[in-house]
Amino acid sequence: MSLSKMEEEFGVAPKRITAIIKRETGMGFREYVVYQRIERAKLLLMNTRLSITAIAEMCGYDNPSYFIRSFKSVTDMTPGQYQRDGE
Repeated sequence: MSLSKMEEEFGVAPKRITAIIKRETGMGFREYVVYQRIERAKLLLMNTRLSITAIAEMCGYDNPSYFIRSFKSVTDMTPGQYQRDGE
């Protein structure tokens, strides 16, 4: 997901998209994208037996290590810990 793709899809200027997201969520665009990716990852971790690498790819991360760091920065645990603890 990128601002340019959203502009193309919805015909709304990037600044307007950013303002709407900020107003509705209290988050900036990039923060919101990360939040959405991690929320999807949490669902996949709890409801599938896919590998962390596969889940990272499905959530838009090309680098599993970066996915793990992003996940931990949002949840304070690694994807493996999250999956084991059944949060």
